Amino acid sequence: MRKISANYIFTGDTTPIRNGIIVLDDDGVVLDILESMNNEQHSLEYYNGIIVPGFVNAHCHIELSYLKNHIPKECGMVEFIRSVMMSANDFTLEDKIHEVKYADNLMYARGISVVGDVSNKSISFAQKIKSKIKYHTFVEALGSKKEFADKIYSDTIYLVDLLKKSSLTGNIVPHSAYSLSKELLSIICNDFKPGDIFSVHNQESKVENDMFLSGKGEMMDFVKLINPEYLEWIHPEISSSAYLLDYIPNNVNSLLVHNTELTADDVYRITESFINTDNLFWVLCPKSNMYIHNKIADYKLFESGNICLGTDSLASNNDLSILSEMILLQEMNPEIKLVDLVKWATINGARALNVDNKYGTISKGKSPGINLITDVDLLLFTLTNKSQVKRLV
Repeated sequence: MRKISANYIFTGDTTPIRNGIIVLDDDGVVLDILESMNNEQHSLEYYNGIIVPGFVNAHCHIELSYLKNHIPKECGMVEFIRSVMMSANDFTLEDKIHEVKYADNLMYARGISVVGDVSNKSISFAQKIKSKIKYHTFVEALGSKKEFADKIYSDTIYLVDLLKKSSLTGNIVPHSAYSLSKELLSIICNDFKPGDIFSVHNQESKVENDMFLSGKGEMMDFVKLINPEYLEWIHPEISSSAYLLDYIPNNVNSLLVHNTELTADDVYRITESFINTDNLFWVLCPKSNMYIHNKIADYKLFESGNICLGTDSLASNNDLSILSEMILLQEMNPEIKLVDLVKWATINGARALNVDNKYGTISKGKSPGINLITDVDLLLFTLTNKSQVKRLV
């Protein structure tokens, strides 16, 4: 049994508890949360800083970890995609597997307990089996040629079956509105089952907007090189998120990721289309968006909804740290309350990934992992550029 305390405990879903105490069993399960240190001094571990639940990384691509420092910053979406595609053969399978292991260990050390991870191949599966992190794998499908839709879907089903044989959770999702034929998008979205989770890269770049609103631009030119028939399903003057609304399933959790170019009208349209907005989650990946676009999503558009945080991959980030994402958000938006940042980094992501029965909050019966954040301004309740995370449990 352990008793852990700090200046404040942020449980993830309650008011911060000053000098509170968390009582845990030997397996890290929370037995109790006490609001006073009276008569609890024996064997008490006390830390300066704030204690928070283990973080939830709602969007990552761990299999792209081999591309760290390999793609230029602020290159834009098309050049980023092109660089990823062209670099794939520059590394051996052993290189890629080694970097997956490194990234997994890095995230655990950074206090991340749960990851929603996007995979196109199976190279990360062996590490996920051994990992201390809980993964939900989004097996990503993409392909704009309609005649290949059934074949692409069969290939992704094979990967989901591999996950299930390894007792890992996962399901098929589309990559984005611009990278799939109508046929493939329909097959995927019509096959969602209870417990599956929808996730999609959503209005991440201006060139994606240009493509859907006008049928022109850099992204349109790029995908037409891959498939000259691409124009047959594009709807000029309709945003990519508006296009997706005909496909997004309403009976499962839906993660809309990046949202860098969303407008208030887009958000209103999306929100109104959901029967139950509790199922709608907005995933922000600030450092990745700055890396590629030098721009982040406007959190104010989503603050009345469910915001989650992701790191994206080491191809577009110098670290896989949810705390770093929180610090950047607060630096760019000083008005964001720390209690909200913690919520976005923990319970919202746990709810999005259907694991809030065990993760996301420091609550009796849960084993979310326990993190200590140091160098916090405890007067203003803000993170600083010196804030660091240490995993305690």
